[in-house]
Amino acid sequence: MAAPGVSSVVTLRPDGTQPRHLGALGHVSALTYSWANPGGPDQLSCTLQARERTDAMNPGRRCQVVRGARVIWDGKLMEPTETAGGWQVTAVGIGKAGADFNAVFGTWSNQNDAVNQAIGRGLRWVNPGIPAGVWLGQQADSGSMTIDGLLNLFCTQGGYTWYVSVTPTGNVLSVYLFPAATLPNVNRVLVAAGPVTRTLGGDVNTIHVRYQSSADSATVATFALTSVTTAGASALHGAMEAYADLSSAGPLTAGQAQAIGANVLARYQRASFAGPLTVRPGELLTPGGGPVDLGLDHCGTIVRLILASFGAGGEVVPDPAVFMVGGYQWDEDGQVATVTPFQSLFTSVGGILGELQTVLGWRAQQEAALDARQAAHAAAVRRRQAAVAARQGRGRGPWGGSGAAVRPRPPPRRNPGGGGSGAAVR
Repeated sequence: MAAPGVSSVVTLRPDGTQPRHLGALGHVSALTYSWANPGGPDQLSCTLQARERTDAMNPGRRCQVVRGARVIWDGKLMEPTETAGGWQVTAVGIGKAGADFNAVFGTWSNQNDAVNQAIGRGLRWVNPGIPAGVWLGQQADSGSMTIDGLLNLFCTQGGYTWYVSVTPTGNVLSVYLFPAATLPNVNRVLVAAGPVTRTLGGDVNTIHVRYQSSADSATVATFALTSVTTAGASALHGAMEAYADLSSAGPLTAGQAQAIGANVLARYQRASFAGPLTVRPGELLTPGGGPVDLGLDHCGTIVRLILASFGAGGEVVPDPAVFMVGGYQWDEDGQVATVTPFQSLFTSVGGILGELQTVLGWRAQQEAALDARQAAHAAAVRRRQAAVAARQGRGRGPWGGSGAAVRPRPPPRRNPGGGGSGAAVR
């Protein structure tokens, strides 16, 4: 099994040159790094016991973790902090890099456009292609969202998730259908050495969805209510309902609204785990029983939890404890991994609906901004019209128009040539 010190931290300039191994500058301790789903590489922290600060710690440099002769974690170095025990070094993972780039697009219906443009501007991702089945919703203004916000929009209401994997060919973005936490999909086995607390998310099995059924054009918009139900759930645990308001998402058909509700129920599990699971070497296995290097594993795996001589939530015959890993952290010094089940991030249907409403919130802001711009434009038009009317009321100039002063007649001009009757010539 691996021992402390196997993982090493390397920083590079933003262009990938000038590598600097922190272990060559001083002793590196308290190294922890993590992943999150959706996202990818999430956070890194360590303590560098060095007397001087070098360019290897400059904020903005690439920060990578090397383990087993390959890069397993990638991110961006933040400003280090000097402490009594050395330099506290932190980094933000490449999975969060989308928050640094605006979603600038030329075509809203092209789901790859904004991501590809951001990659062209410096986002260190590789995009093999986002599926056409993602949920686009109502078009936003170009540049008004961040890349990670756009991906969350695509996935939250489309039954997808997204993840950035660090591979030898680059940081590859994957947008894929949310995998079912079922026994056929299991690729990890976790043997729990201690009691594991399980909690219920409310046994919700029906969601009523309010949606806009017709556009607000010549007539007032109309709204309707539909519902979606998990088959057979009420017979086991009784009926329990939740409510979702999608009226701000623009006109939808009943089928589209039901699909969004079904995606929420697909991400929801009636029984989840109360918190992270502490895993030590030899407790996380492959389906064949081989131990997994805990410093190499990360999010997205489907885990079957094996409870050793402990109850399973008070049920006589519980469902198999299977979940997708939503958060993973490795402690290099303690040789301990922390596995967070995905469902524990959203402990109830209300939590998922809250996330959905948060994603929809940008749309309400866009509509409010559009209304404000339209109101300002209408006010400007009214001011111009009022000014024109005022000028017409006063007349077109100082000497003409109704009610204006009468222009005085100029004095007669005499004929300079003389003769004639001497009458004035005009």
